[in-house]
Amino acid sequence: MRSIAELSFGFADATNYRNSENRNLFNKVFVRTSQLDALCQSNVHFLLGEKGVGKTAYAVYLANNNYKEIAASIKQLDETDYSKFVTLKSKQQLDLSDYKSIWKVIILTLLASDVIKTEDPSVVRLSSQMKALKEAIEQYNQGAFSSEIGQALQFVTESKEAVKIIAKILTASLEQKDAVTIAGNTFQTNLFYIQKNFERAFEQLRPQRSHVIFIDGIDVRPQDIPYDDYLSCIRGLANSVGELNSFFSNVKGDRKKMRVVLLLRPDIFSALNLLNANAKLTDNSVYLKWTTEDNNYRKSEIFRVVDQLFEGQQGFALLPGKSWDSYFRWDADDFRKQSDPTSFVALLRLSYGRPRDFIQMLKLLTSCVLSADPNALVFEKQWLNDNNFKRDYSDYVLGEVRDSFTFYFSIGEFETFLRFFSFLYGRTEFDYSYFIKAYGEYVTSEEKLQKVLLVKSADEFLQFLYGLNVLCCFEVADDGSRFIRWSFKERTFVNIRPKVAVGATYRIFAPLHKALNLGKPLRGEARRRNA
Repeated sequence: MRSIAELSFGFADATNYRNSENRNLFNKVFVRTSQLDALCQSNVHFLLGEKGVGKTAYAVYLANNNYKEIAASIKQLDETDYSKFVTLKSKQQLDLSDYKSIWKVIILTLLASDVIKTEDPSVVRLSSQMKALKEAIEQYNQGAFSSEIGQALQFVTESKEAVKIIAKILTASLEQKDAVTIAGNTFQTNLFYIQKNFERAFEQLRPQRSHVIFIDGIDVRPQDIPYDDYLSCIRGLANSVGELNSFFSNVKGDRKKMRVVLLLRPDIFSALNLLNANAKLTDNSVYLKWTTEDNNYRKSEIFRVVDQLFEGQQGFALLPGKSWDSYFRWDADDFRKQSDPTSFVALLRLSYGRPRDFIQMLKLLTSCVLSADPNALVFEKQWLNDNNFKRDYSDYVLGEVRDSFTFYFSIGEFETFLRFFSFLYGRTEFDYSYFIKAYGEYVTSEEKLQKVLLVKSADEFLQFLYGLNVLCCFEVADDGSRFIRWSFKERTFVNIRPKVAVGATYRIFAPLHKALNLGKPLRGEARRRNA
């Protein structure tokens, strides 16, 4: 077995594996699951999952490898792209249907670029329409058929000029005598003209491989883009994807298909309020979820994924689970003894059941272990209680909460949000009445808290904490047994926004205790009891 110093746990953000120097490690440790095969099905339009579950990793694997003869690529939405949409909205007075039209042209341009770059040149030449469009867009872009969203959006922004160039070349090469007649009309008409010419080109095309574009970066809303503007933009994107995928699936003939897949968090998908959303969830989505119960962890896919992080770097195959067991040779506390070490349960309890959490824990534990012994071969149990590990991992988990929070609100509001936890006076577990008192003190502590959007009512705030996975709730059965309810575990296709139980007992997620200064009763609690 390799020493700990010889191991690499890669990156928490799978985007880094798009670089050629990191692909070899990624292919060694990536586990091809049933979800990967499902994602290759032509009916899939959405890859859904919580932040950190591996949506980007799946897209990167398909982009890096010719898996099932799929030519995949990833297109990243960034802050500049959203800003351009907002500018377009202001300039052209766009509505939702216009956003959809814009996205259709962008996606068709991106797909055409991928085909031109990856297919044999003869495939493009056999489609006279695609050949003409290629020449037109290269002329527009001064010799470069760009595949980036920003460049494609610029093509849309200047659609009037683009239409003139396309019409001129199509008229000359395809004898479309009426092609130039619409140039110079409205923005919407120009978009429709470009879209229809692309669709004709794809109807002629006979690609040798299936082509899939993954659009990533949707889960991050730039702070200077208003939430409503962001949502309008993404709703238009989602609607365009559905219509274009339907178009490609209905192109006649036995040929490889084109497809677009959006990478989305479930709560964002829910916020889009798409038509027939439930059908899209069940028929057109792959949902990544890694959660497992302590008793069944050995058979879970998350255990398989983490075990492969070790086995993939050994240079030889081992029985499932034995790589993990070789490095973590101890048992978790408060868990029944088994024939194999149960150490994985201890880390599972510190996670949201996501690959990213385990990668971060392993990287932090590695740093602690190697600082004490550069030649260490195993991870001893003691390092889970190391102050440096607990502090750094607590900061990481709080950072994940912050990223989810700031999708809806600002960084300034997050700082205000954190003040609530000081009114728990160190408590990590409390009942509903205690929460109500803490919330009341929080709201009245400063006048400006009354103006924060998230502070509406105690129950809404409790639901917000539950949705962020900051806390869980306990429900008690008639026999006195307690059932622990976590939002990330309860969430399913049909229950995108699980509801917190009102009037129950609540517990703050253990890894957050250090970052939130919880775990020891503070003086304010005594004052509250005596009040």
